Amino acid sequence: MISLACGAAFGRPLPSTAFSGGLETNRCLQRLGFTVAVRGGARLPLAKPSLVRPVVGERASFAPVALEEKLEDLKQTLLRSARLYTWAELAMSKDLPPAKSGVYAWFFASAPLEVPVENCIQRGDRHLLYVGISPSSSASGETLRSRIRYHFRGNAEGSTFGKTLGCLLESRLGTVLRRVGSGKRMTFGPQEPALTRWIAETAAVAWIESAKPWVLEKHILATVGLPLNIDDNDGHPFRLRLREIRDSARRRARQLPILAGS
Repeated sequence: MISLACGAAFGRPLPSTAFSGGLETNRCLQRLGFTVAVRGGARLPLAKPSLVRPVVGERASFAPVALEEKLEDLKQTLLRSARLYTWAELAMSKDLPPAKSGVYAWFFASAPLEVPVENCIQRGDRHLLYVGISPSSSASGETLRSRIRYHFRGNAEGSTFGKTLGCLLESRLGTVLRRVGSGKRMTFGPQEPALTRWIAETAAVAWIESAKPWVLEKHILATVGLPLNIDDNDGHPFRLRLREIRDSARRRARQLPILAGS
């Protein structure tokens, strides 16, 4: 019963070799609210010890299930109830976002043309289009504060998110990707401020702290439709089109003259 329930909930049955019957199974069912009784009707007392135990030999614990539940709770908090901040609100506080690691989600009052929003999570009049993390690995010193603020105030060279938006908004904002400086960097040149204004006026961001944000991000990408994410988002139907748009912009940038300045 537990194996089949895991299959229904997470897309794959939990193999019988991953947990034991008896006490471990009884505890899991009791935790989920079931009454466990001995054959004949005598009800078993509630068990309080944790479900998660060390792996012994080839026998795993319920830890994978517990992790899935925790990730789902964090996902729901981030996407459904975490406060949304506009740039105007963040600009008023130097302490926001926190200088911690975590996952952030971008919601938009309007989407660039061609971006499908029909199946996106919606909060009020905003659609969820992109999720990111900071840091991207344990070796990085970035935080939610540094990354989110860069997305608002930086340029396309250091922001995949910003580069994607600029490429999608080229016909509207004139954000043509160009090589700048020595020619190794690509930004939207003099139109970067136009993109910054559009993001500030259109987007709002929520976040949740996480010690290993890449784990939560992977769970979100596997369970939520996010049209502006490219990496690890193979299942989204807009991904190939988005990659084509970005690749085309980069190829053209290599053919255009280098812009002076940064």
